[in-house]
Amino acid sequence: MNMLSPAPRSAEASDKFHRFRLISFDECREMVGFKSRTSVYTAIANDPNFPKPITRGRNRFFLESEVLAYIRGLAAQRKTAKPEPNEVSSGGA
Repeated sequence: MNMLSPAPRSAEASDKFHRFRLISFDECREMVGFKSRTSVYTAIANDPNFPKPITRGRNRFFLESEVLAYIRGLAAQRKTAKPEPNEVSSGGA
């Protein structure tokens, strides 16, 4: 009987963990692909789909599941976006 090995985690338990996992401001910035903290603040202010931070003292955190959902939403928009017609210059004389 091996008492040191942890009980296997089910996929459901893992999903519950990630649903409520807080990530730092910088982790959010990196996940979304922003280069600066200012870009995150701009997205918070101007993009209604961007996750809202959770403030704990002086620190701001995000729910990892909300950030991942936001990224999935961006990917879905990319897949359904209609391509814009290419502008062709008239190359005149």
